[in-house]
Amino acid sequence: SLSDCRAISKVLEYHNKSLSWLDLHNCSVDDQKFLMLSTGLRTCHYVKSMNWNDNCLTSSSMDTLCDIIPNCSATLEVLKLYSNKVGDDGIGALHRGLVLCTNLRSLNV
Repeated sequence: SLSDCRAISKVLEYHNKSLSWLDLHNCSVDDQKFLMLSTGLRTCHYVKSMNWNDNCLTSSSMDTLCDIIPNCSATLEVLKLYSNKVGDDGIGALHRGLVLCTNLRSLNV
């Protein structure tokens, strides 16, 4: 729910230095929920792995993700986006953000 995403976003804001792995696989996260979570994600500079597999993310969420990626570009190693509706526009947006990720070793779209 949106209230759950708001709560998770607040937790991310306060635990941003210790979070290295985020797994929201199959949590029914759509673009609106992702946008809500992005507030907290913007402060997470040390994330190594994000799993967004099996959600309802579209190109809109990829635009938002590309605004977040520069904050963790030095540490992000794994990004999982399998089984979402990213589309061609989303892949283009993703490309713009991922060129900054010097340590990315696994991408699953």
